[in-house]
Amino acid sequence: MTERGKILIIDDEETIRFSLKTALKAQGYEVDVAADAESGLQIFEQKSPHLVFLDLRLPGEDGLTALKKVRQSDSEAAVIIITAYGDTMSAVTAMKDGAYDYLTKPFELDEILILVQKFFAARSLAQQAEIYRYQQKSRLESERFIASSPAMLKIMEEVKKVAATEATVLIQGETGTG
Repeated sequence: MTERGKILIIDDEETIRFSLKTALKAQGYEVDVAADAESGLQIFEQKSPHLVFLDLRLPGEDGLTALKKVRQSDSEAAVIIITAYGDTMSAVTAMKDGAYDYLTKPFELDEILILVQKFFAARSLAQQAEIYRYQQKSRLESERFIASSPAMLKIMEEVKKVAATEATVLIQGETGTG
C-alpha cells in the first residue's frame, strides 16, 4: 500500500493556503494548513509531513527560524520557501539552512504541482534504493553463514523472513553449539 504524500502549508495569506490546498488535494495529497509559524510547527510535530511550504514573512516567528526548527526536528522533511519578498540574500540563507527550493510569489500552480511531483518521485526512488541496499546487504551477510543441515537451513530461511521486520527474535540451542 502506497502512503499518500503529506504536505503542510504555512502561509499568512488565506488565498495562498486555499489555492495550494485545493490544487494539492485534487492530486491526492494529504494537506494541512497554518496561518503562522507557531501553529504550523505544532501541526508539523503532530502530522510529520513529508513536504512543507513555508512563507518567509509570518506573524510572530519568521519563516527562516521556522525552517531551522523543521530541519532540526526532521531532517528528512523538505521545505519549500514561498515569499512575495524574495531577495538573493534570503534565498541563499534559506538554501544554506536546508530549504529544498525557494519560490517567489506570484507563482503558477502548475509550477508547484510539477515541483511536488518531482519531490515525491525522488523520495520514492530514494526509498526504493534504500530498500534495495538493505536487501543486498542482508543477502550478502546471510551468505556468510556456513550450514548444511536441514535444521540450520530452515532456521536461515526464517531469519531472512524476519530480518526485514522490527520483530524481536530469540534463538535457543544446546550449550556449545554456537
